[in-house]
Amino acid sequence: MFTQKCFIRKKSTTIIDGLRYINAKICGCTALSHFVTFRNGEVHGIDNTDGSGESCLAQLVHDDPDFIDCGTNEKLFLAIAALRDDSDIYQWFTDGEKWVISDVHSLMGLKGYFDKIGFNYPATRKATIEELISHYSNESN
Repeated sequence: MFTQKCFIRKKSTTIIDGLRYINAKICGCTALSHFVTFRNGEVHGIDNTDGSGESCLAQLVHDDPDFIDCGTNEKLFLAIAALRDDSDIYQWFTDGEKWVISDVHSLMGLKGYFDKIGFNYPATRKATIEELISHYSNESN
């Protein structure tokens, strides 16, 4: 099950395609929206009549402060949206230095793989939200 709520202050085909890739359910309301929210595996658009959506985002965060604001960083948004507790697939792993994204459901069971790619296996773990934010703050979109 997906574990994190987040939103991004933009919408693009990259975002929508990325969400489809992780098997999120895309609501039709995203077609006319400028911003995208993700919660419990479902994607919804946010907008208001002036087209900015800012007041709607402010209300969303007020009502549910657990939402993570990804700004306009598509990679961060997709990395946080992919977080789940029933699988490792499409999630980032790190040993504190190196990073790899999982393309299997149980990546941590593949110790030989981490040894092969030069990871410090005892230190390897699923990246936390804080680590993802830090990692993507050093990258441009």
